[in-house]
Amino acid sequence: MSMKYEHYLWANHISTSAMQGKFGIYTTCIEVAKRIRARKDTTEVEVIFPYAFNGNQFWIFGTDYYDLKTARKSFNRILRELSYTQLEKNPQTNEYESKMGVNSRVKTEGEVANAE
Repeated sequence: MSMKYEHYLWANHISTSAMQGKFGIYTTCIEVAKRIRARKDTTEVEVIFPYAFNGNQFWIFGTDYYDLKTARKSFNRILRELSYTQLEKNPQTNEYESKMGVNSRVKTEGEVANAE
């Protein structure tokens, strides 16, 4: 089974959302999730996966950035460092997204720290 990696960034309308933070982030990559989780002022939304979910996981976060431009720049940096495609705006959903198939080039935290 090949994994499709997906990453999304959206502006969070605090007045109509239960999620904390100005921006929402969704990812299917554990390495991206680790980096977002480490950010200051970030809250992870707890997701319970049913047995029938076949091991596919995703992570959702609410986080703060100064503005959308800063959020895109920061998230794109994480994606670039892990060899993912950059975010592109989806005009139908008004979200930014990055989708790709298997990423065999994803760098784990240990590989990045030891790279020369």
